[in-house]
Amino acid sequence: TQNDEGSLHIAPLGLIEDGAGWVIAPFRPSATLDNLRATPFAVASFTDDVLVFAGCLTGNKDWPTRPAEQVPGAFLGG
Repeated sequence: TQNDEGSLHIAPLGLIEDGAGWVIAPFRPSATLDNLRATPFAVASFTDDVLVFAGCLTGNKDWPTRPAEQVPGAFLGG
C-alpha cells in the first residue's frame, strides 16, 4: 500500500478471492489499513522469498520495487 504522501508500505496481506475480484483483509489496527483508508488502492506481489517475510518482522524492508502502472503503488522486484 501507499500512504497519502506517496511512501510505500510493504507487508504481508490477506487476500480473499471473491468471484472475479479480491477482498483485502488487513490487520486492525495496521499501517496497511491506514494507507487503504487514505489511498484506496493496493498492489499485490506474490513471493515465496523468506527474506521478504523475515524483513517484515525485523524491519529490513529495503527491497527493489517497480512502479505499478494503473494504480498508485509498486510491485516487489526490479
